[in-house]
Amino acid sequence: MSTDLVTLNEEDSADQLAVIFKNRKIHHLPVIDNEGQLVGIISQTDYERIRYGASLFRHPDVESYNEALLRSLRVVDLMTKDVQVLRPTDRLAQAYQLLKNNTFRAIPIVEKGKLVGIVSALDLLNHCFQNQ
Repeated sequence: MSTDLVTLNEEDSADQLAVIFKNRKIHHLPVIDNEGQLVGIISQTDYERIRYGASLFRHPDVESYNEALLRSLRVVDLMTKDVQVLRPTDRLAQAYQLLKNNTFRAIPIVEKGKLVGIVSALDLLNHCFQNQ
């Protein structure tokens, strides 16, 4: 589980996503409210789909159009709201089953509604191969 988390607030502007995904080299951003409660998650894949999907409108200046669109949207408009979560005390097998049976690749870890970490498919692989 990663505990050095980068998060966004649900009211943050969506144009911050590109900078975070590029500079931090992460693929999933948990979204919290003003009380620190997990309210959603957005993946780099979700962001890219939205960013490049906007250009389907064939606006003459695609990049400017997409950037303006992202500045007008909030993270809450783009995030997945129905998020599967685990607790810190849950077993690795539960994380494996969730990742195996779904299309997402990261699971937020919450304790009493507060985000405390995130576990990704890569985290599970690293754990398996470090213990050999």
